[in-house]
Amino acid sequence: MEVYFFFIFKMDLSNAIYHSILCIAFIVALVVKSSDRAILLLRVYLVLTFLIEMTALYIRYLGEYNSWVYNIWVLISVPIFIKIIFSQLKNKTSLAENILFFTVIVFYLLNLFFFQGFHIVNTYSVQFGAIIIIILTLLHFKALLDSPEKPLIDNPHFYISIALLMFYAGTFTYYSFFNFLIRVDMVSAQEITIVLLLLNYLTYSLFAIAILLQRKKQLTHVRN
Repeated sequence: MEVYFFFIFKMDLSNAIYHSILCIAFIVALVVKSSDRAILLLRVYLVLTFLIEMTALYIRYLGEYNSWVYNIWVLISVPIFIKIIFSQLKNKTSLAENILFFTVIVFYLLNLFFFQGFHIVNTYSVQFGAIIIIILTLLHFKALLDSPEKPLIDNPHFYISIALLMFYAGTFTYYSFFNFLIRVDMVSAQEITIVLLLLNYLTYSLFAIAILLQRKKQLTHVRN
């Protein structure tokens, strides 16, 4: 943890804010316990993301390319989110979940090893995963609206889905133009990464809120 803060102090402000928010979300994931499957998977995701970011920071500190680390993160993150969203859907089938889960993994591995490779950002994988998560979150929103549990603002799963929807909608839009921008104007492509940072601020803040809300919900249930 001390090493992580050492790297944060050496960053520009926007990146320092992102890693500080991630660090808070990581601590929340470690400290706050929950029996809810979606929250448990989210906690696992946050711990893995924190470790991956630490690895990426260290590699960057050594002056080496760290794109391969984020490609591995993409390979891990979307399958976890598929599991999270399916755990919240009522009219679901394990067959559909497993097919989607393994389809994503196979697509990512093929792209990683045979197409875009380890050393550049796997934008095809990012966009493919984004489309899937956007569709699943929209299905989940429909399920939430049909659910008798109201208001949505008190539902931890609502915060997970809205975070995922905003993050992946923004990510899909960003990478749709990214491949074009890096060919035309690399400087502009790097500058608009602030959009991704802003999405990360919001996403990890909402993830932390979801975990805390679930804990509050459990404590309230126990008292009653």
